[in-house]
Amino acid sequence: WEGEPGKNLMMSLLLDTSFLEVSRQFDLSIGAALGVWSALRSAGLENARIKWPNDLFAGARKVGGILIENSVRESRLRSSVVGIGINIRQNTFGNPRASSLNREGCTVDRDTLAELICTHFEHFYLRLRGGEDLREEYLAVLFGRDEEREFIFRDQKFRGIIRGVSEGGQLMVESELSRKIFEIKEISFCF
Repeated sequence: WEGEPGKNLMMSLLLDTSFLEVSRQFDLSIGAALGVWSALRSAGLENARIKWPNDLFAGARKVGGILIENSVRESRLRSSVVGIGINIRQNTFGNPRASSLNREGCTVDRDTLAELICTHFEHFYLRLRGGEDLREEYLAVLFGRDEEREFIFRDQKFRGIIRGVSEGGQLMVESELSRKIFEIKEISFCF
């Protein structure tokens, strides 16, 4: 992550996730992504989207990301650390697909954004803890869903349409020949 001092928000949240079975760990990614997405929308980023599995986009540019580290005991999660990074005022990047809230016309300070993230994140965390299925909300704001796009799989380009995300968190892509599911880091978007 490129982060110029004082220009971005990098934070971690420690969560009790003992209510989730290991097989449902992607549900936490969904809740976390929706919480940060909702906070960005509340801060004024109108074109905020979630790019599978856990990147935050403004249009077709990445403005943030989420990394989750889980502690597991037997078949259940025990706790999780959710790391969140959002580019706020940084204006130069080595990656041409990277951007910041400032470059995308959203002016918010770090403290306000941190408060918004905590508030919105808690909302989705409590819904997840209460047993709600957040998948449809996630799919509704998923970057590239139901749009024909170019992907790379095993060094081969192909055209396909994102149709959804499996319960295990795999991306479901339909091409003219078939419908397949892909693991994280197994497929990449062509921009």
